[in-house]
Formats: sequence, structure tokens, C-alpha cells
Amino acid sequence: MPFYQLNEDDLRPDDDFDPAEVPRAIAAIGFDMFTKGVETPIHEHLKAQLILTLRGVVRCEAGNSVWIVPPRCAVWIPGNVPHSVTAAGNVEVYCLFVEPDVAPALPRQCCTLSISPLLERLLLYATQMP
Repeated sequence: MPFYQLNEDDLRPDDDFDPAEVPRAIAAIGFDMFTKGVETPIHEHLKAQLILTLRGVVRCEAGNSVWIVPPRCAVWIPGNVPHSVTAAGNVEVYCLFVEPDVAPALPRQCCTLSISPLLERLLLYATQMP
């Protein structure tokens, strides 16, 4: 899975990462960038998504709620939930995508989650997997 170190000028529409194209139950991606503001428009995935912020602040709209994800916090978005994500400034963000069938005990609605240092390190490692 990719880990991107980007400048705002590096962002192009053809850089889209599609977790559905990864033939595994999990997929991960990370971004380390400085931006005046970048937004992914409303979209949804079959796989559920965990958004972990390590630096900067990320704003996520999902359902009828707005989630502010400060550093060292995460928001969980179940699969097939329309959402958008906005980030600005010097941000480091990691996303984990999980097939719904492999972890049926995970929440079925958007929520914040406490992320242990172990889970954080595992997620960072997953972004380096081929």
C-alpha cells in the first residue's frame, strides 16, 4: 500500500487510490503533506474506513454528522456510508480499509475510536506492505 509525501502541487485527480482494487481484506494508505486545503468529495467504499490523524486536523462529514479528527485520534466509517474528508495545513493522515465480513464486531455506525500505540504502529506498517 502506498505512503505519500506530497506537496499541494503534487495532488492530481489521477492519483486516486481505490481500496476495492486491493485483493486483500485490508488496505492502508498514508499521507504526509502540506496543503492550503484539500478535500475528497462525497464518496463511499464497500470496505469500512478508519481515519487516523497523527499531525494536523482532519474534518470528516459522514451521514448527518461532522467529525473533527485531531492528532492521535481516529474516526470509524462503516462500509457504504457516504462521506467526505477535508484536511489543511501540515497533516499526516493514515487510512485503513477493512472488508465488512472479516470483522463483524466492529461498529456499524460512525464513531470515534481510541487508538493504542500498537494499533497505530501496525497501521503505519500496513502502509508499507506491497
